[in-house]
Amino acid sequence: MRETSSVRNSWYRATLSAAALTSLLLCGCDNYSFVDAGQKVYRVNKLTGSVSAVDGVHISDVTQVSNTDDGKGSTAVTRNEITLPSLGNLRISFQRKWREGSMFYIANLTPFSGKLKAARENRGAIITLEFEDQDGFDVYSLPLIVDQMTQVVDEKNTPMQLEIKGNLPLSKAAYQSITGINAGWHGFPND
Repeated sequence: MRETSSVRNSWYRATLSAAALTSLLLCGCDNYSFVDAGQKVYRVNKLTGSVSAVDGVHISDVTQVSNTDDGKGSTAVTRNEITLPSLGNLRISFQRKWREGSMFYIANLTPFSGKLKAARENRGAIITLEFEDQDGFDVYSLPLIVDQMTQVVDEKNTPMQLEIKGNLPLSKAAYQSITGINAGWHGFPND
């Protein structure tokens, strides 16, 4: 009787494993979901968490979300990139994570040349990151004061980018409502 039960359990496990593998293979072509966020459409990779903006036939990477959870109530790290063609293709890389009632962040501005370099030398330039919910309403605005950011240098001591790290009080509900980031600026040369 015991052997029969064991054989029956093995057959049951093998059948479930085969069904799960078949489902995975059949659904493998459906690794993406599309999200309509008002005037924007995003493609979400269900396996990696990467988010891409869809603009007609063009798809550009927007965010990479890690699929880890530390089990302490904090969220996974979210990465966003914004390129500002009006500022000489200035790229803003932004990482954020929520923990203990605060949003922790790291912002990088690259390349350190042209308008960014001139703005740092002339002082007073500010880039404002506007965190929006799915309906386009502002959740929070974060000013990045360019001349207060730290220069990151390469091995030859050449400035490569500007960086700032910090945190700000933000409820978890507000943090989780963030679906997009826009950037505004003032105080740059030729504004």
